[in-house]
Amino acid sequence: PQTALLTAFVALQEVTPDLGPTFFLAGTHTRAAHERFNGEPGEKLQLLRSSPRRIGTLPAGAATLFDSRLLHGGGENAQGRRVLFYFTFKARESPRLPKGSLLASLRYRHSLRSLLGAPAAAA
Repeated sequence: PQTALLTAFVALQEVTPDLGPTFFLAGTHTRAAHERFNGEPGEKLQLLRSSPRRIGTLPAGAATLFDSRLLHGGGENAQGRRVLFYFTFKARESPRLPKGSLLASLRYRHSLRSLLGAPAAAA
């Protein structure tokens, strides 16, 4: 499946196992995985138990970039506050866009190109 949304988490501090880093369930970006996750409780549990888990520990300043459809969540935080900066990029041709948490006044004002300081593409 074509990726429509990519999310980046930037660690504003070192994210250690004690801080409950984000975990990612490999291979769960598909429609079939989402149907299992949202289906029968037994299927959901089986999916959660059987999917390979990747743990997002990061040094300060590092980032992780992932397909936003990938099932993910925060681990148990036994240490204190975990601080991340996160943002999502949408493919221009993607027909669907979740509302998200961006202020309406900022929506559609930035692109990866503008954030990188590259000249705007001709319309």
